Amino acid sequence: MEKNLKFDLLSEISNNLVKYIFASIIIFKIIGFLIKMIEKQYIQDKTYKIPENYNINDIEIFNDDNYNSIIAGSNITYKYSDNQFKKIKAFGGKKVILLIDRYEEKNPVFLPLEIYSITSKDKDIYYYAMALVVNILDKLIDKYEDITGSIPSPNQYKNRPIRIEVAYINAGGLAGHGFSGMAAGPEFLRQFYNSCVKFLQDNNNLPRINHVYTYELMRNYIIPWKFTDILDYRLEGYSKEGTIFVSNYDKKLDYGWVNQGFVNVAGALISTSIEPKIGFSYHGKNLDEFCNGMEYNLDQYLNGNYKWEDVFTYQRLPWDEYSTLDNIYSGLLIRLWKNYGKNDFLKRFWSLLNNDGLRRRTPYNYFFVYNNINKEDYLDKYSFEEYQSDRKLNMQTAVENFYIICSYAAKNNMYDYFKNTLRFTPRDEAKEFANQLLTS
Repeated sequence: MEKNLKFDLLSEISNNLVKYIFASIIIFKIIGFLIKMIEKQYIQDKTYKIPENYNINDIEIFNDDNYNSIIAGSNITYKYSDNQFKKIKAFGGKKVILLIDRYEEKNPVFLPLEIYSITSKDKDIYYYAMALVVNILDKLIDKYEDITGSIPSPNQYKNRPIRIEVAYINAGGLAGHGFSGMAAGPEFLRQFYNSCVKFLQDNNNLPRINHVYTYELMRNYIIPWKFTDILDYRLEGYSKEGTIFVSNYDKKLDYGWVNQGFVNVAGALISTSIEPKIGFSYHGKNLDEFCNGMEYNLDQYLNGNYKWEDVFTYQRLPWDEYSTLDNIYSGLLIRLWKNYGKNDFLKRFWSLLNNDGLRRRTPYNYFFVYNNINKEDYLDKYSFEEYQSDRKLNMQTAVENFYIICSYAAKNNMYDYFKNTLRFTPRDEAKEFANQLLTS
């Protein structure tokens, strides 16, 4: 009996010891997990070095407990509540002001915790990393204005015309054409900010701007009445196999693909002129890899047995229905940029958009000029829908405009390239117009 009691006691002690050991292991694992989480939120090595060729301008820091978002859609937050974006922390540069939704201030998931505690008094690695983010965005805006010759309508806040809202939105990024500002989710800022931290810790690492910033801010400079009206055209349908659009939604997307081709890549190309040099990131790809992906679709067309009208008049690409027409125009812009002077090419391209003769060739106006029709008489007699249905002439004119501008930007009449390589034939008067511009 006594032996059984001793055995039961030892067994109970043994079982409890196992439980304590098991509980201790779990506790240590939890502590280890918490330490790792803290390490993710705080930089362990706070030493930094600013290279001599870098002049990081100071930024102003603001808190606002009653901010109203300006970019359509950016008031949609993590909990999809309309009032969560009222509290913001702002970092102001020369033209840009970065506005961060403070919803996650006490329990951050996406953004490093130290971002919420950055002050102008403590100019540590956190401060300089954020200042570098804002400085680079300011430089990007300067380059956009220089190359496009345009300044979008401002959205002033704290005397800065360009708001970049960091909030929980239902899209990768949001922006408008012709007016300044954008919104994007916090993950993009986290990547950008962390790359600036790594650069300050080791100057061999370049700060890397995320594609979402070059993309959405570029949209501000693709001004419809200056750019889209001259270069875009309505498509024939969804894909070559089905010349009609497959849904009402697709029908709404039968316009704007040249526009989108420039939005995709022009900002990324312009960013290469920022000094000192910066890096670029698109889903883990650098700029060369990103450009190669766009040029791939152009090469698929050039190396395939396709006619221009089989590809450039439909939304979807025949070799990949998940890719759209804008990808070819992106690839074409990259190819011309590489071969004809890079950002000098882009600057000459944009400069011609103000040409009076070219503006008289907008697809809408040119329909009447080419057919010697009085616009008012025509619209009195026929419906606007009948005019819009004459897509072929409008497509021809828009692409001829693209050919004329590219010729001027390249300082070379590209008639042979468009006819023989791209398999699009400009009319004689478009060829002559390009010649006149090049010799004037």
